[in-house]
Amino acid sequence: MEYGISSFINFAFAAVDVFSGEPKGVTMTAILAKAAAMALVQHPVVNASCKDGKNFAYNSNINIAIAVAINGGLITPVLRDADKVCGCLVNWRLS
Repeated sequence: MEYGISSFINFAFAAVDVFSGEPKGVTMTAILAKAAAMALVQHPVVNASCKDGKNFAYNSNINIAIAVAINGGLITPVLRDADKVCGCLVNWRLS
């Protein structure tokens, strides 16, 4: 399968315009985090983990970590329950 990103880019630019009046607006990173959370709702097997090599545990929470470069390394803030928050709140929690 092959997927293009042009529809995502068009949607992201439209969303940036729509939320431009909000105190913090919305970023492409926040939109991508929200899209990933929505995809995990539809495909919960991707949000599973295997602890013993045989049995899978399906996680009930959808938490998204975003890697952020800082001097000397990376930090990864976690957006908890990303599937349950609106786009503006995703951006606010990531900033």
